[in-house]
Amino acid sequence: MIESDIKITNAILTSEIIKQQPGTKFNETVPKYIRELSFYTQIEHAKNQTIRHRWLFNNRILATIPLKINRENDQTWSSKKMSSAWQGTWYIEVLDANQDVIFRKTFIYGTL
Repeated sequence: MIESDIKITNAILTSEIIKQQPGTKFNETVPKYIRELSFYTQIEHAKNQTIRHRWLFNNRILATIPLKINRENDQTWSSKKMSSAWQGTWYIEVLDANQDVIFRKTFIYGTL
């Protein structure tokens, strides 16, 4: 990870987004019956930039989702369909416009 002027002020793993806000929140562990996850981030100092959420499992990139930031203080999210075959340690990384990692969230899906 690198130091960045972009600040992630909130990063929430959730099973749903309701009225642009996270619903049920998960910290380190997500039950395997959850079939879709969203990663909600509040972001500062990235106006008019495109950041990315990168979803990784077993050191494989399963999704990289570009997200346009329109305001100085903004919120955005990406979603990923999950499979019970993907149980274990996951990482979601936030990448800046240069695709450098500026934030990383780790969680366990199902059981190890």
